Amino acid sequence: MYKDKFNEWGWHKYLPSAMALWMFHKWEKRMREMNTDTRFELGGRTWTSAQVLKRVKRTASQRLDESSGGKFYFMMICDILFD
Repeated sequence: MYKDKFNEWGWHKYLPSAMALWMFHKWEKRMREMNTDTRFELGGRTWTSAQVLKRVKRTASQRLDESSGGKFYFMMICDILFD
C-alpha cells in the first residue's frame, strides 16, 4: 500500500504535531540567540517558520478545547510576529 512506502521513505504530507512543537522551540531559540529565521527539512519537504507556527497554533487550539491550561499557551504563541 502507498502509505507503507510513505512511511518507509519518511515522507509526511502534514507536519506531525510533536515535530512542529520541536521545530517551534528550535526556531524560537534561534530567534532569541541569533535573530535568524529558520527553515526545516523533513521528509523531503522544506517547512518555513510560518508553516510551523500555523501547525502549532492548530495544535494549541485543539488543546484549548481539552483543558483550560491551553489558553495561556495559545495566547503566548499568537503574540509572535514574522518579518
